[in-house]
Amino acid sequence: MPRNSRSPFIYKELLIRIQQGVYKEGDKLPTEIQLSEEFHASRPVIRSALEQLRKENYVESIRGSGTFVRQTKDPTMIRFAPISDLHEAIQCMEYRAILEPEIAYQAAVNSNEKDHAVLRQVLDQVSEHKGESVKDNVHNDLNFHLTIASIAHNRFYYQAMQMLAEQILDSISQVAWHFGNKSEDLCLLKDFWHREIVRGILIRDAALARTAMEMHIRRAMSNLILQSHGKTTADYLKYDKFKVFGKGCYS
Repeated sequence: MPRNSRSPFIYKELLIRIQQGVYKEGDKLPTEIQLSEEFHASRPVIRSALEQLRKENYVESIRGSGTFVRQTKDPTMIRFAPISDLHEAIQCMEYRAILEPEIAYQAAVNSNEKDHAVLRQVLDQVSEHKGESVKDNVHNDLNFHLTIASIAHNRFYYQAMQMLAEQILDSISQVAWHFGNKSEDLCLLKDFWHREIVRGILIRDAALARTAMEMHIRRAMSNLILQSHGKTTADYLKYDKFKVFGKGCYS
């Protein structure tokens, strides 16, 4: 692509939309005219950006029909090995407790009103607890975390979360299956931290968003640790309520 054109910027923006699911597999992209108007660029510049996406097999053009998304994931992306046991699930949570609080911080700093509207919808979805199965609710939980990574507007954050998606699903599933997907108290505790994370982002209190995310993930990690010691739901709730409602929960 020409060094002095806007094609690299437009290519990158379209790629991010594809990877974040704004444009899903099989979706038709906006026309060249629509993209030209949106990005205030000439049609040759738009064509150059689309051509790069075609070369990387993200999109395909069908004569007379338009340009369609072929895949949303980069097949060359490095991925973590699957979680093999409970110990590795706990290690995954330790890694997330370092990564995701900073993502939440940046989401509070960089997100816009459109992002906030999307985040509210995702929070409503994950808070309903009406999934037909554990799998449904676990995927809603993952989508909540991926959405926060996407509104931080740093593609490296989002790609890091994509790389970790399978392990996040595995660790959340272990919590849900062991302690009960429908436990009202557990759902209330999870919702408490989700709402605090979102509140921090919406009011642009980056420190609150960061702390709430760390507490949320460390809560889940403590759940797995108790599970590894054969503890029950009652043991977990006793421990977690102290952490949530005890003094110094934000210290």
